[in-house]
Amino acid sequence: MQKNIYCLLFLLLCIFLLIGIMIGYEILPNASGTIDPEFKSLLISGTPINENAVLRWVSFAFGFVIVSIFLCCLFIGARENNPTIKRILWIGAILYLAVYTLMVSSWWDYTENNSFDYFLGLPIPTAWMMFGLLLSPFFLSFFYITQFDNWVYGPEDEAKFRAIMIKRNSDKHQ
Repeated sequence: MQKNIYCLLFLLLCIFLLIGIMIGYEILPNASGTIDPEFKSLLISGTPINENAVLRWVSFAFGFVIVSIFLCCLFIGARENNPTIKRILWIGAILYLAVYTLMVSSWWDYTENNSFDYFLGLPIPTAWMMFGLLLSPFFLSFFYITQFDNWVYGPEDEAKFRAIMIKRNSDKHQ
């Protein structure tokens, strides 16, 4: 548990470092677009972030660290004495981070090559998000739901909690 807390603190430090890099980095010209001369309510795209290698990698790292913070919180909440939990959490974490990485790399390829590759009618990066990134947490969710008593809060925890509450209530009334 202690090393999970240190891991979380390290990830939070990374987030602040990445935010500092983003704040200190030069603003891309027209990054938010410019007003169309003919249609005033329409914006014309400006310079995309993926044209700048530093911002591209900082953006990827930011998302990677955000996902890692979520996964670290899952490790903090898991029981220490059950190795099966850790194994399943590691499999789920690697799966989630791999799918995130594949989604981002497919977006980079999509924008660099002006790709028109589709999967089930969706551009490849969108397909990774819809069918990969949204579905990969179901692996962890399935085990979390079905193994809640073994992983997080079981009958022995309930008994300890009841004993604490009974003692607390009896101390109040004396």
